[in-house]
Amino acid sequence: MIDKETLKDKVPHGTVMFPLRIWTHEFEKYGHLCNYHWHDEAEFVCVKKGSCVFQVETDYVTIEKGQGLFINSGILHSDYSLEYPYSSFSIVFHMSMLSSAIPDVCTTKYLTPLLQNQGKAFYLIKGELDWEKRVLGHLEKIVQVCNDKDNGYELFTKSYLFSIFAELVSNGFLLQEQSRQEARDQVKIEKLKKVLTYICGHYQRKITIKDMADRINMSPYHFIRFFKSLTGKTPIEYLNQYRIHQAARLLQNGNRRILDVALEVGFENISYFIRTFKKYTRNTPSEYQNQLKNKGLGK
Repeated sequence: MIDKETLKDKVPHGTVMFPLRIWTHEFEKYGHLCNYHWHDEAEFVCVKKGSCVFQVETDYVTIEKGQGLFINSGILHSDYSLEYPYSSFSIVFHMSMLSSAIPDVCTTKYLTPLLQNQGKAFYLIKGELDWEKRVLGHLEKIVQVCNDKDNGYELFTKSYLFSIFAELVSNGFLLQEQSRQEARDQVKIEKLKKVLTYICGHYQRKITIKDMADRINMSPYHFIRFFKSLTGKTPIEYLNQYRIHQAARLLQNGNRRILDVALEVGFENISYFIRTFKKYTRNTPSEYQNQLKNKGLGK
């Protein structure tokens, strides 16, 4: 039985002693597409070049160059780039690294509510206000000290994180009462997670609208409207985009036949696969493979 755990990001983010990891993303052209996932850790994202769109549960957020985004722990999200070249970094960390062994006011009043998802799901840091500029500056410093790894870098990292959350608290970020509308949205999100989990586990097979609708006991007609209202895509558009993303990963192995890849990700018609691949990547599968080989990226 497939459950919500299928969508959970199981990649280690740091270590038990220092649960923080920095990820960098750089793309000259199509390549940055991160499917729906969630993790126990919180995340800060900063865009250095280009722009991207994040879907955080039911909201869409555009992040421009020089802006950042905070995503709370356990929150379903995905993202894709809008323009290239694109460059960004993510700081993924577990909030527990800021907790004290003996609960103090910082832990009980500010950090525990975040761990229990009582705060906002996300917060866009535009970099327009002085405090937002300070937050973005602290994030840059975290990347710098973690890359340099000089003696005491872990202490500097925690001090910058504390400074960031102090800025967020003092500007009304952390706590808010859950409205009735937000409660209703949460029910929708849980239904969406069931469908996305089903797609993750079955995309290699034939999937119909009815198959997906049955997962949440909806008629196909109402399901299509429901799915598009939350994702901005029809179920088939999302399924195809997910399959193409998986195909792009497989094609990084230069020895893979295009027909075999198409069948492996659930396309029964090779012509339809090629058209769909070009729609999302602006290249045919063979052109995509050749570009990887020319850059020395194909295996």
